[in-house]
Amino acid sequence: MTCYEMQAPSPDRRTSTEGGAVLVMRRLWAGAPRYFLSAVGPDGDDAPRLGESPGRWAGAGAGARGLVGLVEGTALRQVLPEGAGRVTGFDFTFAAPKSLSVLHALGSVPVADAVQRAHDAAVTAGLAYLERHACAVRIAGEVVTAPGLVAATFRHRTSRASDPHLHTHALVVNVARGPDARERALHTALLYAERRGAAATYHVVLRGQLTTEIGLRWEPPRGGRSDAREVPAAVRAAFSRRRAAVLNEAWGEVGARRWAERVTRPDRSGLVDIERLTAGWHRRAGVLSWSPPGPGPGRVPRIGGLADVPPAADRWGRADVLVALADRWVDGGRAADLEDAAHRVLGAPEVVAVGRRFTTRAAIARSEAVAVALRGRWIDGDAESLDRLRREVARDGRRLVVVVGDAAAADHAHARTGAPSVTSAMAGATIERLRPGDVVVVRSPERLPSQHVAAVLDAASRSGVAVLAGSPARHRDAPGMAVAGSPARHRDAPGMAVADAPARHRGAPGMAVADAPARHRDAPGMAVADAPAVTVPGPPGDVITSPCAVTAADTAIGDWLACRRTGAAAVLVAAPEEVIALNDRARAALRAAGLLGAPEVGGFATGDVLRFTRGRPASGIARHAVAEVVAVDVASGVVDARLGHGRRLTLSGPELRGVVHAHVVPPSPSLVAGRGDVFVVGGPSIAARHVGTGHLHRYVTAAVPEHSHHLAARQLDLGAGLSR
Repeated sequence: MTCYEMQAPSPDRRTSTEGGAVLVMRRLWAGAPRYFLSAVGPDGDDAPRLGESPGRWAGAGAGARGLVGLVEGTALRQVLPEGAGRVTGFDFTFAAPKSLSVLHALGSVPVADAVQRAHDAAVTAGLAYLERHACAVRIAGEVVTAPGLVAATFRHRTSRASDPHLHTHALVVNVARGPDARERALHTALLYAERRGAAATYHVVLRGQLTTEIGLRWEPPRGGRSDAREVPAAVRAAFSRRRAAVLNEAWGEVGARRWAERVTRPDRSGLVDIERLTAGWHRRAGVLSWSPPGPGPGRVPRIGGLADVPPAADRWGRADVLVALADRWVDGGRAADLEDAAHRVLGAPEVVAVGRRFTTRAAIARSEAVAVALRGRWIDGDAESLDRLRREVARDGRRLVVVVGDAAAADHAHARTGAPSVTSAMAGATIERLRPGDVVVVRSPERLPSQHVAAVLDAASRSGVAVLAGSPARHRDAPGMAVAGSPARHRDAPGMAVADAPARHRGAPGMAVADAPARHRDAPGMAVADAPAVTVPGPPGDVITSPCAVTAADTAIGDWLACRRTGAAAVLVAAPEEVIALNDRARAALRAAGLLGAPEVGGFATGDVLRFTRGRPASGIARHAVAEVVAVDVASGVVDARLGHGRRLTLSGPELRGVVHAHVVPPSPSLVAGRGDVFVVGGPSIAARHVGTGHLHRYVTAAVPEHSHHLAARQLDLGAGLSR
């Protein structure tokens, strides 16, 4: 007998199976019309036993073109724009929570019909929201509102794993008519910005109608989304095999999860046999000793208040307000009421419009106060500088804690610096356990919510702890990207470890740095840098431990260079904020070894490896395509490059925009596939399965465990250690 509870990922090593409201948005591919039309059942019923229901036209733009009723293949293909490299449209997927999908599949006829009606009404409300707030075109550089979208909706009932999954694909055509009646492409930035608002609208309307009709009760919403309490979590997990397969393959990493979604995606051939699947679903529910409830008495949804609805972030959009409201409207509501509540929030006296986004007067004052408090406290925030600072303060028996934005950044910072790293949201409790004279570095504070930074400053003030602001290398070096409040002498000075605090203040409680002389800070490979690196073979690839981040990077570049000398393909992987700096070091190593030419065009020399950050469909170049520079002509300003399959490219002037060095790349499976040996500097962001036929080598500091995936556990250990 199958234990269906075990189909779900274990919470101690996977991300939660519950998530917020998500409206998935994908570009339409060439075969999209054929795929959706071929899934329609032969009977053309709204709930056929074989196949899915026919598509239906939606949107004011479709009505204006006379497209009403059922979708026919000829009409769908004709309305999609044509042209080389043209994005024909987008697939917006409105998906019901798993609990409602299960009720739709296994519930009685009244329950299933109520869920389907509510789902269809919610999809209509979500599309209407996109029409009101995200349907626009660009005319002469200005964003102009368009009258309506052209959409074809296809309701499906199963997932790729043949589990209940009620969802509707809304194929939005990438065309709208402007005020001059000319057809233009949609301004997609608005669609991406407002899709969370459309998702929140969908879930509020969905819950509101089911509360009114059959009296369902709801779990506390998260990100606007909520499951019905009538379906227990164990049942939801047992019918979520597709999600479990993805998470089991991805181990919770964002880049790996996208890769896992592709490699674990089952093929779908033939029409869905709902009768056969339903019989299996009932057997599975029987194993769990669960039977779907009948319809209950309807009730009036309770509407939440508007107190504290404006998000605490420094900048937010209309969609963020709708998500905040959806979290408070547990029982759901009507789309018109939700829109009216959002309008009242955005029209409040304390809310200030900043372009298409919003803030509050309190957030402005808080941001200004934080900027003043950090003035004069800027230091180099790259991994090597923080590693030097950690060792300096350790000589005096003090401790260094790094504050970053999220769990992934904390993993990378801990792996590269050896210092305990916490998220800004959890930093306050950690700082309270520090002793006077300890040091806290807030990395890239301009990218963190000012509320979190202010809390760090307050906690540090109470504990007598010094606070510094770390500016990453890419902010210091990129033109026009200098961080406000960070003097040039601090950003650019090599080996600079501290702000411009007088030497007599260093080491005093509340000040920032250790009393180590500058020669120690700037000496390459200082202190323990000469200690040997240790190689530990293991399942995820070789793990090379080094005593500090400097040695880890040096060792990785040295091994990568040795591989390149043999003519083999190889690539370095580093945290996104370190890619630019390490690319510079890798190029310097290549040049010293005679593997990189001296003349450069646009920053590229013979022997360089480059990457396209944007796809160029007209030229047949995919996003993240990699090419090797085989020659440069300084006189004509031309770079001659060769793609992996041997095709030659000639790039010059504007064609070099969106092209970056690719000796070092961010941690993403798509960037290392086919690149030979992979040398990862820092945490385990790339797994051996992503490398293919190459070998994986990871370079970490000795303070980092070999498989450090659990940020929460590490923070608890940190708190316990500080308490001791």
